[in-house]
Amino acid sequence: MVRLDQGSLPVCAAISWPQVNTVLPGPRSSELLARKDRVLQGPLRDGENVPFVLGQKHGHVIEDVDGNTFADHVSAWGAAPYGAQPPLVREAVNTAWDRYGMEISQYLSSEPVLSLAERLVEIAPGQITRVAPTVTGTEAVEGSVKLAREVTGRPIILGFLGQYHGESTYLTAAASTDLPSNTRGFAQYVPGVVLVPYPQSFRAPFHRGPGPYDDTLYLEYIREWVLRYQVEPDQVAGVLIEPVAGEAGILSPSQAFWDGLTAMCQEYDWKLILDEVQTGLGRCGTVFAAERWGLEPDLLLVGKGVTGGGQAVAGVLGTEEMMAGSAAHLGGTYAWEPAACAGALAGLDLLADGSVLSNVMALESIAREELGPLVGEVGQVGDVRWVGAWACLEFVTVADATEPAPEFQHAVHLAAMRRGVFAISEESKPLYRMQPALTMEPELFRWSCRQVADAIREVAEDMTTSHGSGQSHSVDQRRAPRIG
Repeated sequence: MVRLDQGSLPVCAAISWPQVNTVLPGPRSSELLARKDRVLQGPLRDGENVPFVLGQKHGHVIEDVDGNTFADHVSAWGAAPYGAQPPLVREAVNTAWDRYGMEISQYLSSEPVLSLAERLVEIAPGQITRVAPTVTGTEAVEGSVKLAREVTGRPIILGFLGQYHGESTYLTAAASTDLPSNTRGFAQYVPGVVLVPYPQSFRAPFHRGPGPYDDTLYLEYIREWVLRYQVEPDQVAGVLIEPVAGEAGILSPSQAFWDGLTAMCQEYDWKLILDEVQTGLGRCGTVFAAERWGLEPDLLLVGKGVTGGGQAVAGVLGTEEMMAGSAAHLGGTYAWEPAACAGALAGLDLLADGSVLSNVMALESIAREELGPLVGEVGQVGDVRWVGAWACLEFVTVADATEPAPEFQHAVHLAAMRRGVFAISEESKPLYRMQPALTMEPELFRWSCRQVADAIREVAEDMTTSHGSGQSHSVDQRRAPRIG
């Protein structure tokens, strides 16, 4: 067996397979979840989707307060790209904290701030020359909209349905999120954003049944419908798009789509804004996802993975045209405080020698091998998608259909947790996402994929049995986990 140490080359070590020995939630988790229910805001009171409480993390494994262990396929939703406590990042953060303390870098700069900006410019694709610090990806998105409008003098941003660009008031209301419930009851239908469907081949507007479909039809929709009936091209400042739509289910457009979109940007002088908050810094097997398709953005947004697993860092990267003469203020009090920048620099050091990216591509191959065959084997598995250290299973009600099956997905999530695999699941979605650390051991990832596959088979079998008996389907929380 092997593990990856600090995001560097593999070293020999035995893997301790995760194991769940109690009903979920266990007794101590039950106590803490009850406390959580009494004091936190409504959406955070749920203890069913994640029926345990974190006790500690080590490497790529989560241990709950009852001693159950899980392979970590959340990686702090991408903000812990090198496992729980990468030593180089931790040391860099602590050393910088001892030296600089807390400081507002927007007013008083320090060397880690300058070094991080230089490093990001150095590794960025295309003609990127400058950086604007922010704290979160949400702020980076808002800042990119300001910059595109400032430079072009145009009011409209072209966005895509199903993307996730953060939790700010303006963009949550106007630029689409992955779920309509995110804006229920307080959406502001503000001007300035035009939305079109995000390209994908499995399901497509105006088509019945599953694909594959040619995703360049989305470009035809923009040209023949949006620009003809909704907005003139010279009113559009920029195109805001994720290279891979993570929250929408690891949707990855084709090279033909990207070629057509960039040609359209050049034709109409639209600024290409790539939101790489989730896709950047190794997640997709290249330093930036833009490299997979040869994209050269005008603005590129970073967050999550750029932290290296340390403190919060995000930002807008841009070309000389977009940022050199800008008067827009994008940061804030906590943007790029020195210790956060030091941790981010250490994370970039871990990414630099290529071993992490090689590991990411190994994880991609394993997802293809272990999860891909489930399409066709289990009727409810409508589609399986993978890009780098990212995989998604999309569930449907019956084979050869696209009707979403969120209940089935959530049952799979619970069954997988009983087997020691913790991934990303939302009860209202048919999407089950695995987002391991970039450094997860390939053996642990393969083991995890097999546990998920067994969970899918279990839920499908239980559903068939319960339907055959006329009973409603439910998942038995008491079923003993199958480990190994």
